[in-house]
Parts: sequence; structure tokens; C-alpha cells
Amino acid sequence: MFKRIAEQNKISRTPGINGVSTFLNRKEATPILRELLRLSAAPMASIEENFAVDSSGFRTTTYSEWCREKHRTGKKNDWLKAHIITGVNTNIVADMVATDGNSADIKEFNQLVEGAMKNFDVKRVTADKAYLSRKNYDLGKDCGFELLIPFKSNATGKQRGSKAWFDAFYYFKTNEEEFMKKYHERSNVESTFGAIKKKLGDSLKSKNHTAQINELYCKFIAYNITMLIRARYLHDVEIDFNKFGEIGAVKTEVAC
Repeated sequence: MFKRIAEQNKISRTPGINGVSTFLNRKEATPILRELLRLSAAPMASIEENFAVDSSGFRTTTYSEWCREKHRTGKKNDWLKAHIITGVNTNIVADMVATDGNSADIKEFNQLVEGAMKNFDVKRVTADKAYLSRKNYDLGKDCGFELLIPFKSNATGKQRGSKAWFDAFYYFKTNEEEFMKKYHERSNVESTFGAIKKKLGDSLKSKNHTAQINELYCKFIAYNITMLIRARYLHDVEIDFNKFGEIGAVKTEVAC
């Protein structure tokens, strides 16, 4: 394939047979791939403003020795967890963070939202109870989007310095039917994960951790490209990446 592309003068030289493997094993490739993922979602900004957050595991080809030693079980696959923020209208993945399989979901919420806001005008975000915190509700208020996270049965409306928490709790308790109708948008994140795993598989072939993380980002970039093609024909979305600047030019912080 590379030889054919080189013959068409689309690349200056033909990469070596191990070129892809060498690239995936570079730690410095990870932020580049994450930025490419965001860029691959950017053309959807014209039709997407509501998002959902969740995570799902992807199986690797390495095994957990710790599990076998501690619990005396047979060998089990290690997992990576993909934390994503996805559009509920187009199922485009606006940003993704890859972590070890036992990483807590709530820690990634802030950077996922800020990643989406680099290219999208975020109006509403839905997430399950794993993301429930005063800090996250404050983020929604400060950044100007509606955040919908259901409250646990033992939660109270005590502010503890968070007016956003109190307002959300009151809304949840007095308008639960309306709340849940909006919150149902969150089911789209399950559809996104289902589509990715069906199209591109739920396992990673790389052997070491860095390559596995980078392979996971490549999987999501490939998925986004398929969604762009779909949107081009279904929604007449204009795909012009020149509008979103060069790689590396995206700002690193969002001022809410």
C-alpha cells in the first residue's frame, strides 16, 4: 500500500515494513494521536452540541500476573479503558482518554469536557452516577452547559460550597420525569462503544503498554472517519480540516 502511495507522489518516501510498529511504540505519538482524534471530530461541530460521557474496556493480548498470584486464578487478559465524550446526535467521539482498566471514571470527566469544548459549542452533557460530584456540577455551571447526572439514593441537597449542586438536586427531585427524558440521551454513548467494537473489534494486538494506548487512539480515529463519511452523505456536513488549524496549534486550555 505504501509503495503505491509513494508512486502517486503523495508521500516523499516509502516507510519501512516496521514503520507503523515503530510509531506506535513512541510515547511522544500519544498526544499527537489524541489531537488527531479531536480534529477528526471537529467537522461535526455544525450539527452537534449535546454529549454523553462514559467508559468501556478493551482487551489486550497481555495477561495479569498479579491476579493469578493474589487470587489463585487462571491467567486473565489485562484491559485498557477508553473514557470518551461522544455526540448524542452523530455518535462522533469528540475526545478520548486511555487509562489502565482499573482507573476511576470520575477523574477523567474534566479533561474530556474541556477536550470537547476545543471544537464544539457544548450545550448539554449527560453521565451516569459514577461521575456524580459537586466539582463536576460546578464545572458545568462555570462552563455554561447543562449537566445531567442522576443523584444517588443517599445524596442530599447540601451545598457545601456548591450552588450548582443544590440547583441540580432540586431540579432532579422536583422534575424527575423531565430530567430522565433528557438523561436518556446518555444511552447513545453505549451505541458508540457498540459500533466501535463491532466495526473494529474489542481487542488490541500491540504487546507493550505505550503501543496499546496508541493503537486504541488509532481505533477511535478510524471510527470517527467512518462517521464523517456517513455524515457527509446523510447531513451534508462539510469536511474541511483547514478550518480547524494545524496539528499542534490547538489551545491546551479552555477558559470557562
